[in-house]
Amino acid sequence: MATSSRSTGCRSRSPKARCSDSSALRGRQARGARALEQEGLSGEEARRALLAPPLPVETLDADAEDREEREFIALAITLLLYGQLLTYGFWVAIGVVEEKSSRVVEILLSAIRPRQLLAGKVLGIGLLGAAQLLLVVVAGVALALLAAVAILLLTIAAVIGFAARVYERAVMRTGKPVRLREALR
Repeated sequence: MATSSRSTGCRSRSPKARCSDSSALRGRQARGARALEQEGLSGEEARRALLAPPLPVETLDADAEDREEREFIALAITLLLYGQLLTYGFWVAIGVVEEKSSRVVEILLSAIRPRQLLAGKVLGIGLLGAAQLLLVVVAGVALALLAAVAILLLTIAAVIGFAARVYERAVMRTGKPVRLREALR
């Protein structure tokens, strides 16, 4: 145990104790500098040897750069889904309270059991909420695809416009129609 406390510079004799004191680190560096000076290095060379530059860090995870963006998107989608579920839950609660406050429920309860009424209410409003959520997802996917198609069409239009401009300059330069391959030279 004495060797572990001596090698780390900590004053504690316990092997589990951690030394967070910066003076212990400075003490180790001073002892190391003295040892290097005894070996013939100057004070500046010893200090440079002890304060080596940090090693370069290279991540092995290919997706590490996009991790924060993906986490943000996942958090945003989770919050939106949570908001939707809360909204639909409130719809169910409001529907039940509205029926309790009117005499319609008394008439309905004479024809069906209360459990059937509540199950129908929850199922109906739940299906309505799910349909609305599905509609939002379908609209989002459709808009994303539409944006992708629009970007593709704009790219094609830009390439065609560039080719037309190159062809026009070649015709102006030669004074006669030319092949596109010749215009690109």
